[in-house]
Amino acid sequence: ATKAERTNMETRISAIEAELLRLKKELRNEAEASSQIKEDIPLQVDRLVEKYEHLQDETTENTAEISLLKQEVRNKDQEVKGLISRIEALEMKIGSKDDEIAKLTSELRTAKQETSQFKSVIGSLSLKELKSFSKCMENTLTSMDGGIPFFQAPTSEKDKKNIKQLIRSQWDTSQWFQTVRFSEIILGEKGAKALAEALKVHQNIVRLNVEWNDIGDEGAKAISGALKANRSVQELSLRDNSISDEGAKFLAGSFKANQVIKVLDLRDNKIRCEGAMALALSLKSNKSLIEINFENNRIEDKGAEALRDALKTNRVIECLNLSQNPISNSIEEKIWSQDGSNRIKFWSGEGQ
Repeated sequence: ATKAERTNMETRISAIEAELLRLKKELRNEAEASSQIKEDIPLQVDRLVEKYEHLQDETTENTAEISLLKQEVRNKDQEVKGLISRIEALEMKIGSKDDEIAKLTSELRTAKQETSQFKSVIGSLSLKELKSFSKCMENTLTSMDGGIPFFQAPTSEKDKKNIKQLIRSQWDTSQWFQTVRFSEIILGEKGAKALAEALKVHQNIVRLNVEWNDIGDEGAKAISGALKANRSVQELSLRDNSISDEGAKFLAGSFKANQVIKVLDLRDNKIRCEGAMALALSLKSNKSLIEINFENNRIEDKGAEALRDALKTNRVIECLNLSQNPISNSIEEKIWSQDGSNRIKFWSGEGQ
């Protein structure tokens, strides 16, 4: 090449180097804005590479230098990509904080609504009702159950009358608690119906204990109807309530609609094969129940086999307790051998 051509080439290279310096400056400036980095930098890098490729076609003398410049551009491209990744990670963290703030805002809004409801209900009570409520609350055992407040219904005869009065008026203290225990206060059929009406309204109760209350089939029917509307109760104990096949059928009907309840305790009732078969049929469509306790009922072979067959399609149930039922040894052995997951239990004991 002639001197003039070399001079011209050097001039062009100097121009390119100046252009490169300008582009580097632009890259640094544009890196400060994540949206512009994502859209503009890759395009500018591609154009720069195209220019160097074009220069390589024009002259072979600057191949090494161009190669070094390309490598520098590639390195800068990697730096930009790293910066973009860090920006995206930061955006994800910001999004997570936004979700947390939204959740806290929602909880605060709910708390304000419940406070407003509390004030409204208190204001609507008569003096007699307010005194009854105050007396009931004085005898209420409020504690912590795994960090969750619970309500224990009073046990004295006088306070039982008070709590029944409050329940029957469809306004009871359960609306401020997640665990409610009405065990051994003999609610009976009427009390169960009043409790069922309250359950349709109060959607915050998670665990409900109605053990030893003699609610019978009609009480089970009332609570079953409430479960179709209630979307909060996850654990329900109806132990020792004189529930027979009719009550079991009502419960089975509710479990087709209710996909929230997880634990059901039906120990020490009077459920036979017909009730067990109705509940087995509901298990084919229910996808929430994970534990049912039938200990000490009157379920015989036919009912046990129906429940076993239901578990063939229901893969959600983790434990189904059939201990202390009049089931023959041959059926127990047959079910035991076929139930590979050991989800059906035939031994007694709390928590089995």
